[in-house]
Amino acid sequence: MQRKQRKSELKMCSPTIVLDKIVEKIVDIAFESVGRHLGYLFHYKENLKNLEVEKNKLQELRRTIEGKIHEAKTSGEVILDNVSDWLKEVDGLRQGVETFMDKKTVKENVQCFKFSCPDFISRYSLSKEAKKKMGDVKSLSEKSHFGTIAHPAPPPPELQLPSCGEYVSFDSRALVFNGIMEALEDSKVNVIGVYGTGGVGKTTMVKKVGEQVKKDGLFDEVVMAVVSQDANVVKIQGVLADRLNLKLEAETEVGRAFKLWHRLNNGKRNLVILDDIWKELNLKEIGIPIIDGNEGCKVVLTSRNQHVLKNMEVDIDFPIQVLSEEEAQNLFKKKMGNNVDSHDQLHDIAYAVCRECRGLPVAILAVGAALKGKSMYAWKSSLDKLRKSMLNNIEDIDPTLFTSLRLSYDYLESTDAKSCFLLCCLFPEDA
Repeated sequence: MQRKQRKSELKMCSPTIVLDKIVEKIVDIAFESVGRHLGYLFHYKENLKNLEVEKNKLQELRRTIEGKIHEAKTSGEVILDNVSDWLKEVDGLRQGVETFMDKKTVKENVQCFKFSCPDFISRYSLSKEAKKKMGDVKSLSEKSHFGTIAHPAPPPPELQLPSCGEYVSFDSRALVFNGIMEALEDSKVNVIGVYGTGGVGKTTMVKKVGEQVKKDGLFDEVVMAVVSQDANVVKIQGVLADRLNLKLEAETEVGRAFKLWHRLNNGKRNLVILDDIWKELNLKEIGIPIIDGNEGCKVVLTSRNQHVLKNMEVDIDFPIQVLSEEEAQNLFKKKMGNNVDSHDQLHDIAYAVCRECRGLPVAILAVGAALKGKSMYAWKSSLDKLRKSMLNNIEDIDPTLFTSLRLSYDYLESTDAKSCFLLCCLFPEDA
């Protein structure tokens, strides 16, 4: 029984049977190939028509994508590279298909076919090319299903960090500036404080620091928010989120803080500047990640009160003092121009006015702007008003600021301008 089985297996594996199967396979392949090539001839018009249909479908898809791109660009979003590349591919392929369809040989073969005298060689070649191009068009159509076509554009640096304007460097400021820069490079320092009386130049200083570290590449992003007296956490979160191009859809304060935390703790080096702090803030409640050993996010705080900064446990703080008399006069002269020195009597009065500004840059600039080009009488009157100011008991605010602002108001040249000034005073702080 076993011998018979072996003989049967040997017969099945005999050279003749194997050869027959090989020949059968070759014949099948040959027929398949011949059938495919004959199909190019018999389906010539059908292939051309299908190519036209697929090309129109691709064009419709392109118009749809183009509409979405227009909406995204209108919203200020940036189109993804793969979407732009797809559009280029579509345009290139469409041009190739249209060139192919417009070939003289195509038209001639269609016309000739009507009179039953086709050029089989040309028909075969064109039909085969149409089939290939149709496959390319279909493949490109399938790539049009983009999940997202654009992403929000990063905010311009001007929105991330408002410009400090024309920055005037003084020796007394250079030491503080360099100290802050060194602290920002110190791995052991996370939170830096800057304090000084109102109008002394804290905001201008930290804006300049922000511009410099961005320019030097020390930080990837620098964002700034004004805190003010109300210290509204939701408002602060909103300002930071806007400047970080982050959408805070969570309704709760905690949810907003969670999103901000992860946005600022993203592996990049980020600097957050919180300006004009009047009372203690919990940075973690806002969503600012202050973690020992984490150099990814650092914070600079400004306040009129050093005790506020101490309560917020800053790692280091820097005082900004008023300008020295020489620095104040240089700033005043820069604002007024050389005409101050052209008249001896005006020179003496001008610098007496400058001294009454007590080294406060904002007061010097306000008074300088108000009195520029004014008569000798206006200068004398202003000096008298500055000396007789009665505003001496306002907490945390130098009375010189109010007097200098009053002067700038008094010298506005029209009642409309004065009304506008008073109207602006009715708005909330930093509105």
